[in-house]
Amino acid sequence: MIKDLLIGIVIMAISIGLAYSTVGFPFEKPIIYYSLKTTQGAIISTFEEITNEGQGTRWFSDYTFTYVADGKKFTRTIHFEGRLKPEFVDITEPIPIIVVYSSLFPSFAQVDDDGVITFWDYVVKGTLATLLAYGISIWIIIAYFKDMHKEIQTKSSTTTE
Repeated sequence: MIKDLLIGIVIMAISIGLAYSTVGFPFEKPIIYYSLKTTQGAIISTFEEITNEGQGTRWFSDYTFTYVADGKKFTRTIHFEGRLKPEFVDITEPIPIIVVYSSLFPSFAQVDDDGVITFWDYVVKGTLATLLAYGISIWIIIAYFKDMHKEIQTKSSTTTE
């Protein structure tokens, strides 16, 4: 029984690591969507790296942008696998952009591609990724506590007889 609990905890730790490595802080997008605000910002630098490992060519990119929210200036760098948009490659001067940020946590921000974060983006990238990452481990831990409760009831009923 303890083994099942430990397996659940290990799976949860792995799930948290995978969720964080794939989508970043898993609750950031829902927080941004819930308390959505936009402001003007600028992409100030970009970087692309190409790797040729055994799995073929892979692109890793990042861009750094600045924005002002609630009177404070923020600088944020986003790292991702894939290519930059052509207009963001080899920039020599800041490129104006729209930044979407959370009014609750102004440091949670992203570049807004089309002026709107869609509900579908919120559901797929935020909520579903989080639920899938944590669901199995939570199910195992709940099953452990149910089994432990049944075992306690069984022991208490046998001792009272």
